[in-house]
Amino acid sequence: MASDVLNIKPKDIADLNKKEGMLYDLTSKIAEMCVIKETDGPLAVKKHTICSSIPRIVLGNYKGRETRDASASVFGDIEATGCAGLPLTTDDKYFMFGIFVPKIPEVIDGGNLCYAQLMNGNKVARGTGLITFAPKLFVGNPLVKSSGHIGKAISEASGLISSVALGISLPESGSPKMEISFPNRLW
Repeated sequence: MASDVLNIKPKDIADLNKKEGMLYDLTSKIAEMCVIKETDGPLAVKKHTICSSIPRIVLGNYKGRETRDASASVFGDIEATGCAGLPLTTDDKYFMFGIFVPKIPEVIDGGNLCYAQLMNGNKVARGTGLITFAPKLFVGNPLVKSSGHIGKAISEASGLISSVALGISLPESGSPKMEISFPNRLW
């Protein structure tokens, strides 16, 4: 049995761009349930209320252009998670994880987070990565808000900043794999 564990390689675990697996199945079912139809009648409002509280997730390998191409099939989720318009080179592939957590009154102010890492084929490339996030995602919660005047001030101030970004591109060879400037939305 121990030798079986040692024989597992990352490629045996998951291909993030295949539409299969437990996470994909779960999110597909949620998406199906959250489609509001005429036949829903009075349940439509309840359905909308529940479904608008479910986080949106992007997870997989994407070309830089997919973060800017509104006609791409994944653009809606990429945009919702804060991953749209990232300064990624158009034709390079990036592993991306993005999440949008909606505001839930008295619980969390919500926000988004996006992480992009340059890929070299199916392996992570060293030297290029980017993370953007809404500060209120981390400090817009009752724990911070209830920690005196400072906590309340930090939480309120975080609502004034839409995004914080940290990125670096120092590839082992060739030119940087991020573009020079961020879109105005990130400033």
